[in-house]
Amino acid sequence: MHCLNEAGALTWFGSRPKDQPLVLDLAFVNEATIFSGQLSELTLSHSKALGSDHAALLIDYFPSDRVTLTLLDDLMGYWANKERCDAWISEAPPRPPRPCVVE
Repeated sequence: MHCLNEAGALTWFGSRPKDQPLVLDLAFVNEATIFSGQLSELTLSHSKALGSDHAALLIDYFPSDRVTLTLLDDLMGYWANKERCDAWISEAPPRPPRPCVVE
């Protein structure tokens, strides 16, 4: 994960006299979206925060048509060594069982 916020950019401004502005709101993204050019730069806006004491975090997302998604049906099950199958199953977190194909 990658933090888009500029270091030290203040995002919270309290309404009480003793409140100190803080870096409170952060935007994290998967680094792959940065490298593929799918995100604009992060912008902080006080005018678009609609009266909130938090700055609005604005970012544009550009969907990619170059990514091929694998259908879930193609991901069902796994191949395991017959001798290690029971050990692997005992270490896996509790989930609905999926087929274990053994050669």
